[in-house]
Amino acid sequence: MAATRSGVGRWTRLFTLAGLAFLLLWRVGLLVGIPARSAVHLAVLGFVLHVVFGHAYLLVPAYFGRVHSPSRAPRLHLALSATGATLLAASYLPVVPTRAGLAGALLWAAGVVVFAASLARALHGVVRERDVFADASNSAERAAVLVVPVPFLYLLVGTYDLLAARTAVPALLAASPAAVSHLFAAGVAALLVFVLGVRLLPRFLGTDPLAAPSVFVLAAGSVGPGLLARSLWGGWLFRAAAAIEGVAVVTFFAHAAVLFARSDRRRVGLYAILAGLGAGAVAVGVAASVAAGWLSPARIVAHPAVALGGFLAVTVGGFLVQFYPASAGNFPGCSDTAVGVALGALLCGVLVEAGALAVGNPAAVTSGRVLAAAGAVGLAYVVGGVVVALAAR
Repeated sequence: MAATRSGVGRWTRLFTLAGLAFLLLWRVGLLVGIPARSAVHLAVLGFVLHVVFGHAYLLVPAYFGRVHSPSRAPRLHLALSATGATLLAASYLPVVPTRAGLAGALLWAAGVVVFAASLARALHGVVRERDVFADASNSAERAAVLVVPVPFLYLLVGTYDLLAARTAVPALLAASPAAVSHLFAAGVAALLVFVLGVRLLPRFLGTDPLAAPSVFVLAAGSVGPGLLARSLWGGWLFRAAAAIEGVAVVTFFAHAAVLFARSDRRRVGLYAILAGLGAGAVAVGVAASVAAGWLSPARIVAHPAVALGGFLAVTVGGFLVQFYPASAGNFPGCSDTAVGVALGALLCGVLVEAGALAVGNPAAVTSGRVLAAAGAVGLAYVVGGVVVALAAR
């Protein structure tokens, strides 16, 4: 928590607040009928990646024994990325000109360039000047250090392909909007969950990571997203890529469950991380059921619902509660019980929504979205209040 009081920590907090605002726009927006593509942009680029950006300024340099020096880069990055994500989401609304999407993609790309340049500056010379494994205590953590650059490469490729989808330039990997979303969701967000989870989750739980599963998850999670984006919905390569990514998600959930069983620490954020990873396994099951013919292809809409709303949102929410525990706040309604209820409502709502989408029950879809929106409001209230309280100290 001390790091969050640094100069860079101020921007980490602001990125977190921006991410929580996007979480509310996403979950409440679904209740009023925003388009599916708008929801995906609000979820991935808005909520998940803004939280990732803010904490990357602190955590990624620390992986290599460095500290990100305070600069103007995070301020510029936040302005560009938040505006870009908003315009991209809004561009699918009937009342918004489609050219807003191009403007949003350009702003988002500019923000990513600022972010990448800022991190590169912080890590300049790290390989030449010091041991890159200086703070890694075991083989699993060393593997995680080696994989750190991969999600950021996916971020750059995904951003380029996002621009390519709005212009005439050829794509690198993702030839469709859905494939671009997979680059961001699986290549950046999910892979960072694996990378940070291998490093942080065992420390949160006071246990040692299991080396073989960790290395497998990191390797599969590095390869799967690129293959998925390249082959989405097409042939044997897509099936192989989906299997690789799916096994990585399920293996990481099983790994986390083993660590959880070995630990005597029972905190609400840790429960949420485990539950979010479990939702990832459910998302894999939905996709596999469609591929196997057990569910109609039309029911694949349940997959992004539980993958984004359960796996990524709840897992990221759990990490946020670990970084910003309710005990650090002192305002009405701020408690572990309140944040636990909020995370539970978010997860249960998403599961109801996904199940209703799978069987085609519109009334139940709405009920699930109402519950998930209530959970999002509660989570944003507690975590946002704690972030503001820390900033005031």
